[in-house]
Amino acid sequence: MDLWKVPGVRIHFRSSFSAGQLVVGEGRLVDLTREGCKVKSDRRVPPGTELELRLNLPDHDLLIDVELAVVRWANEGEFGLEFVRIQSEAQELLHRVVKTRENDSLQ
Repeated sequence: MDLWKVPGVRIHFRSSFSAGQLVVGEGRLVDLTREGCKVKSDRRVPPGTELELRLNLPDHDLLIDVELAVVRWANEGEFGLEFVRIQSEAQELLHRVVKTRENDSLQ
């Protein structure tokens, strides 16, 4: 699945991710769509890894928790995630953030 066929919005949100005790790291989201995101991180995470993801929204002082995200691709210093499972309230907030950023970029 190529999540980047639909352009994402450029953002700079802090994030943290974990896969049980195996992978724990932090990164910076630099691209966001309703279906996934691109994360820049010093932590290497191989494709296929299932993660829990927490997005820090500085504009709102809120967190978005993604219960399950799967790494779909990885390059040096960055990886792409597909959001697989997210609570409806968090998904609604995520959609509002993306829509607001899309509208801001059109102005």
